[in-house]
Amino acid sequence: MQQVKLPRSTLSGQSSSFMQELTMNLTGWTSYGYNMSLTWGDTIYVQVKNTLLTYHRSTKTQGDNIRMMGNYDENTRFVQIIVDKRAFLLSGYTLFFSVLDLESGQVTKLSAPPYGLNNYYNQAANILPVMRYDRAYNKIYAAIPIRYYPNNTALNGYELAVYDVASNTWTLLNRNPDFCKASNNSGKGCLIDFNEDTVKFVSNMGRSSGAPWSFTTSRNASPSGGVFNTTETIYTQLRGNTDGHGSSATIVQTDDKVFGLQGSKLFTFDLFTGETSDESLFGAVPVSNSGNYPAVQAYGCNYCDGKMWYCDGQRLFSLDYDLTVKPDGPLVWKIFKGQKYSAPDPITLHKPDGSTLEITAGQQEAAADIEIHIGEYDNNQTDKYLLIEN
Repeated sequence: MQQVKLPRSTLSGQSSSFMQELTMNLTGWTSYGYNMSLTWGDTIYVQVKNTLLTYHRSTKTQGDNIRMMGNYDENTRFVQIIVDKRAFLLSGYTLFFSVLDLESGQVTKLSAPPYGLNNYYNQAANILPVMRYDRAYNKIYAAIPIRYYPNNTALNGYELAVYDVASNTWTLLNRNPDFCKASNNSGKGCLIDFNEDTVKFVSNMGRSSGAPWSFTTSRNASPSGGVFNTTETIYTQLRGNTDGHGSSATIVQTDDKVFGLQGSKLFTFDLFTGETSDESLFGAVPVSNSGNYPAVQAYGCNYCDGKMWYCDGQRLFSLDYDLTVKPDGPLVWKIFKGQKYSAPDPITLHKPDGSTLEITAGQQEAAADIEIHIGEYDNNQTDKYLLIEN
């Protein structure tokens, strides 16, 4: 019988808090508090009206300004999602939808989202669109706030649509006219998640009247419609925040995970199960220099290259968050096929393919070789031991 003490390891999916990386001085930046920002490689992009200011992290110098088509005031805010080496940009108030080539710095205007007669995007509610990329089908799903005028009465709602990256075309999935209240709302009020065969939109942050809603559609090559549900109850624990900065959370989404910022907290969630992470794992989001706004209102958080980034126009913060276990983590032990093994204190191994392996206090026999790598388990606070019997 062998007793093996495993080396210290923290799961790759855990993180601690934002760390400030640098202070910058951007000519042309003003403290609107609602600027979009994104970090890719060495370059930081900060939106001011219809201009993207650039700043180089390595040389600590300002680069060329990038002009976007259109004429926008300080209230025009964009959301972005990075797909490979491109950032797709969508405004919540105008018809502006474009793509920024992150290698060349070139901005290209794309086809506008579906836009119904007598509808226009809602600026007053401060509710921004949300986009989510589906790599399996090369599509971007979007929830876009609108203001709708039936019988000369203004109603705030959502347009749910999907954009096909290859063909540069949009398909309208659903339009609901009265499920987004304009009072005391900020941030991004709708969330999008996937499972194997379904796309799900959920919102209960953008409503002052209470009941949340959901919309589901088939996850396939040509989604065209779905089911709208006005009694959705999942994730009610995420309704609003209590820090005085509005009733909605800001959402940061990637191919693999969905992140939310509620007040100054960062968490992950699953719209199909309602499961959320422990907020204490992530620490607080920095307060913006644009005023006493956390990132919930500054919209400055984005995800790129295994990190969460936050820029308020003067400071850059980063938070390490690897979505998956790295396959090249150091090998610390190998249980060979036929060996019997157990652990006095159970251990969960998180494998690179997304599967898990439970090593329990009860004796198990290895049906195949089992490799244990740094990053696949967590014993940062408590010693973990293996018991191996040949």
